Amino acid sequence: TTGVLRCYARNRASTNQDEQNFDGAVVGECNMAAPISYDYGVGAVTCGAASGANNFNVDCWGEVLAGSTGVHTFGLNTDDGGYVMVNNTAVVRDQTYHGWNGAGGAYTASGTISLTAGTWYPIRAGFFEAGGGASWELKWTPPAGALANIPAASLRRVNDHWARSADTIIFDLVAHDVHSGPLMQNIVLSKSNAPTCS
Repeated sequence: TTGVLRCYARNRASTNQDEQNFDGAVVGECNMAAPISYDYGVGAVTCGAASGANNFNVDCWGEVLAGSTGVHTFGLNTDDGGYVMVNNTAVVRDQTYHGWNGAGGAYTASGTISLTAGTWYPIRAGFFEAGGGASWELKWTPPAGALANIPAASLRRVNDHWARSADTIIFDLVAHDVHSGPLMQNIVLSKSNAPTCS
């Protein structure tokens, strides 16, 4: 479905925040319409059900379409921090607590990745809220382009919590190391190595 991402809302179990392994009990699941630009004020997020007013997070996934070839900047404008992964690469990891720059504002955190025009890439993004205001925007700067919220035509939902194409399925495998924190590894199945069933 073009123009939406699939999202979870969770009440955070603690004030500790992992950028890829969001903690807490799931309170709801929903389609979140793009462009992703939401200001919740000091209240809860409603995604299938309402979270608490503080200590919650939103975790979304889908695909993003590169309109041109070259280095793309992806980023967030959030209160508080968050993360962005594109093509199974961590582009933004912001575990800090801060306000946002207002609707349509500049990045609070960003990173870069090279993409090829006309290709849909898996994307995961989310933000967390500790206390006070809560808001987030999912943004990019395409090659030779201007900073903007990623438009609806460039985002789409995939049916399940993994990225896929006609020939491959990519699963996210998340483990946690007590010293270095969350670790992410991808398992890729293709038609050439997929198991057969009889």
